[in-house]
Amino acid sequence: MSTLTELHTWHDDALLGRLHKLVRGDCRLTAQMLRVLAEVDRRKLYVERGYPSLFAYCLEVLNMSEPSIGARIHAARCCRRFPRLLDMLDHGQVHLSAILLLAPRLRAENFEELAGMACHKSKRQLQQLLADLEPKADVPCSIQELPTERRPVGSAAQADLGIGSAVPCTSAPAQPTEPRAHQ
Repeated sequence: MSTLTELHTWHDDALLGRLHKLVRGDCRLTAQMLRVLAEVDRRKLYVERGYPSLFAYCLEVLNMSEPSIGARIHAARCCRRFPRLLDMLDHGQVHLSAILLLAPRLRAENFEELAGMACHKSKRQLQQLLADLEPKADVPCSIQELPTERRPVGSAAQADLGIGSAVPCTSAPAQPTEPRAHQ
């Protein structure tokens, strides 16, 4: 791979072409990683290596970051249920975030509709489409009448508040605290 300094000399079209090729490769690599993760998970190969979970194995042996591990394991398990998602990821039709958004909603009966809806959508676009499928109920209106009578400030208002009259104390008196020494 070229260094950053060498990339300064590349023609714009060549640089953009390389970027497109790398993104395509990243999609293919991510799909392949999810395939392998799903199979390692299915076989529970991490257990025979002394790890309590696939997450622990990925963290301690593969040195992956926690958010990356969680996302990929969740996506791999979803793709094990719906293998066509791997082909869609491999071909750049969906991204990892789309799989994660679809995962809790996917069922055999709605896979085609939801997977088709996710094709070539950004995360934000897909979030909106999924929200539109399951709209939340409107919050019921709540109107309260405000008091209209104003009370004058003075002895009558103070009497209403109990100011100036003895109010029995039902709690234990506060314990005095020692002043803190400055350090």
